[in-house]
Amino acid sequence: MSFWSQNPFSMTWTEFVESWWKGLPPRLLQSRKLVRRAKPVPLVSVIHAQVQHVPAIIELWSRWFSQSSKARCFYPAQALERAMREKEWDVLLAVHVDGRILGTVVKRWLPRVKIQGVLWPRIGVVDFFCVLPAWRNKGVGRLLLTTAHNELVEPLTPMLLLWEGFQWRQPAVCSGFFWMRKREMQTGQVSKLVGEDASRAWANCVKGGCVVSEGYRGVGLETSVWNVGDGAVVIWDTFHRSIPEGYRICIVMAWTSEEAVDRFVEGGGHGWDVCLCARKVSEQWTLDSPFQWIGYNLQTGFQTMEFPCLCF
Repeated sequence: MSFWSQNPFSMTWTEFVESWWKGLPPRLLQSRKLVRRAKPVPLVSVIHAQVQHVPAIIELWSRWFSQSSKARCFYPAQALERAMREKEWDVLLAVHVDGRILGTVVKRWLPRVKIQGVLWPRIGVVDFFCVLPAWRNKGVGRLLLTTAHNELVEPLTPMLLLWEGFQWRQPAVCSGFFWMRKREMQTGQVSKLVGEDASRAWANCVKGGCVVSEGYRGVGLETSVWNVGDGAVVIWDTFHRSIPEGYRICIVMAWTSEEAVDRFVEGGGHGWDVCLCARKVSEQWTLDSPFQWIGYNLQTGFQTMEFPCLCF
């Protein structure tokens, strides 16, 4: 991707090795805003999404966001509207002159995230980067990413990007493989935690993690904390469903014990049919797919195979 080439906000392997060798803590690559040039795409402009765009955005994501032919994204319209209204998301659209939405990119803002022990008051997560197949490799994606970059405001913050599969252009903050287990039988019951109970369980689950939200906020629909007997797990609802079965898919982000993860999968009351985890918890789990989290404007001297535990 030409967006990444000679980008001063993109960490190089040389910078990674230097940070690793010297044992430096994570830090910003750039502290001042630098505007990047974007090559115009004929008949295409980038705008900020409004409420009236939500149905078309949801339709675009449901058809084209997932890179796997075995799953589709069904993000709730009311959740998108809430995130836009509360300014938790900046949603950019690439729009054709005839009104069609050709692509999207979202900057999601999260407060108080620790990255290898360094607490950042605010970070961004780049998500829902999606371009219609007929408009890929024509500069639309680069235009979206460059516009998102140019709208960063000072003081600058680190950004994280979840990448399906592996790329080798720059070092990853986190990389590994998802393991998958389907719920084939129900052997127990689990319950969702709220309030102080959820906060305490969250702290126990994420203890020692490399990339974690400092506390559980419980404001969105995606992240939840569950009581599993004498343990707990943290779940990220992907709002994806398997094709053609229609199974709901979640990611187990953190847990108090591996036994708690298996008990959650087997339990009733949560509604997910397929669970993904960045660790092979038991023999019932099978290898699924690779993942990476890339840091933008973030220089690190570490890599982890843990999946970040962020409170969306």
